Amino acid sequence: MFKKIIFIFIILIIILLSSRNHLLKLGLSRYLSSEFDGACEIERTALSLRNISLTNLRCSDTALDIGLGKAAIKLEFTRPFAPVASEMHLKDVSITLKNFERLAAKFMDISKRVSKDSSPSGSKSRFSLLLDLDAVSVESLDADKLDLKANFSFKGVLDAEGISAIKDMSISQCEVGGGVVKIKGLSLNKENENIYILNIPYLKIKEDIISDLTIPIVAAGNKITIQKTENSFFGQEGYVQGEVDLSRYQNICLDFELSDFSFSPAVRVVRPDEDIVLGGLFGGKIKLCFGAGVNDINANLYNNAGGTLNIKKEADLAFLKKYLDKSSYDAVIDNFKNYKYNEGKILINKTESSLETTLYFDSETMGKRDITINFHNVFGGGQ
Repeated sequence: MFKKIIFIFIILIIILLSSRNHLLKLGLSRYLSSEFDGACEIERTALSLRNISLTNLRCSDTALDIGLGKAAIKLEFTRPFAPVASEMHLKDVSITLKNFERLAAKFMDISKRVSKDSSPSGSKSRFSLLLDLDAVSVESLDADKLDLKANFSFKGVLDAEGISAIKDMSISQCEVGGGVVKIKGLSLNKENENIYILNIPYLKIKEDIISDLTIPIVAAGNKITIQKTENSFFGQEGYVQGEVDLSRYQNICLDFELSDFSFSPAVRVVRPDEDIVLGGLFGGKIKLCFGAGVNDINANLYNNAGGTLNIKKEADLAFLKKYLDKSSYDAVIDNFKNYKYNEGKILINKTESSLETTLYFDSETMGKRDITINFHNVFGGGQ
């Protein structure tokens, strides 16, 4: 009797080992299908004691489509019968973004579960994953939210709070806004423990081309500091520096400080024929916060050295008729033609779904110009 039991047990082990790849494929397909609204298909899987490999995975739902050529996952057994992924190598990845609201909700849900489940006590998680992404292509079909095409590679360490270390990153090509912004050859190289150098050989914004832009970055915890960056695009002596706070997925904030910053290139992006001229160098601070959408925008910019503001073609400001009454609109057109100012200030503030912009200029010879424009329902949710 005992020999029969041993024989049956051995047969069961053989059956399980011989069918392990099929069982893995079935289990992964079912699990991934539960994470996506639509079905997931996997062409081939392979399982060993410490490794999982996948070939040709396809998943689709209302938020996004994902395609994966090859995947190799390394497992570690930190507890008996509880393997944890310690390394994940993905190659030939294609991501199609379809709906940003649903995508943001999905991302928030996954990040909360990772943060909660990776630490049984609920304390700070010890979860750590080496992620290696080789040949990733991303395209957005939700152009109203983000018109994006990009090809990149990335290697870094993830934990429950986000990206804890970047080992390597490169972007071969990136287009935003239907080609309004183009990036080629971007690379992020580690200089020492916390300092990285972001190199952008080619950056095109409309018709302006920025060459060989180098940005020093300091990564410490969940904060990324962009050190003083100078380029003629910002102004002859202008520079930008700032900080990105990644501590909360729901509200990622970027704080920038500008000095001797020229708006002329930015105006040319909007009006390449120089129908609107905003001369003068500005300093100040800008704060942008993002989550599922734009959570906050705040800007306080000033000019104490003077400059020129000139509206050459009235038609370029016709969109303001939606936000200003006739007298205010006529005042803007009449008062900002060949206007030379000694001091200027620009204030921008997001209030619920609207964007409030205040322009204040003072001229010793031409008087003051002071106007506030409320751009209603810019971010949705208003009337």
